[in-house]
Amino acid sequence: MGTQQSKVVDAVWDTGATCSAVSRRIVKDLGLIEDGVSVKTGIAGTCVGTTTLCFAFPGNGRYSALVDADVLDDFPGAPDFIVGLDIITLGDFRLSLDKGGVVMTFVADTTLFMDMLHGDPAETQSRLARQWQRVKRIRGYMK
Repeated sequence: MGTQQSKVVDAVWDTGATCSAVSRRIVKDLGLIEDGVSVKTGIAGTCVGTTTLCFAFPGNGRYSALVDADVLDDFPGAPDFIVGLDIITLGDFRLSLDKGGVVMTFVADTTLFMDMLHGDPAETQSRLARQWQRVKRIRGYMK
């Protein structure tokens, strides 16, 4: 069962993280369910479970992607969300320099994201389900 709640969170873009992760506090705030097991220790703490959520970049809530994220234990200074390679590889990521400093550009491949504003809602839900199955296969949850 899914929730219809949304929340803008502070995220860390981490090209060294294979999988994205979300804090346990955000999981509770949104009423998400930890539906998997993932015991990993990384720079942001220990992940002990997974949850599935719909992810969108700020400023363009039209396109979103289904993410099977690890759940981070809460500790002071921990990020709300870690954007890992499972999301970064859904688009073209580039760092460049200009007069103001480093500029990060991410252009999403909209064929891999769900268009939440247009199209048939049943088709959108079906595409979300297919993407979720793809993510689970990539992460080794199913064959």
